[in-house]
Amino acid sequence: MNRPISTRLHGLIDYSWAATASALSARVRDAAATARLLRGAATAAAASWMVTNYEAGAVRIVPMQSHLAINFAIAGVLLAAPSPHLRLHLE
Repeated sequence: MNRPISTRLHGLIDYSWAATASALSARVRDAAATARLLRGAATAAAASWMVTNYEAGAVRIVPMQSHLAINFAIAGVLLAAPSPHLRLHLE
């Protein structure tokens, strides 16, 4: 398997992505479905890295290849989801 980044860096990216998605979900206005989608994606990502067999994993059950497949599935759902009324309250 080609590894463009280390699993340690991947773990750091996982943690920061889940935290960012959770924070953004709290700032979405007038789009409850988008907020739920972001919270769900953040929860799925957090659950995924907690059980992955790499440096960031807490339980280390799921192989890295399965973790990457979950990442691709989450990304696909987020890309396919319509969000015509997405507004962030950045003030």
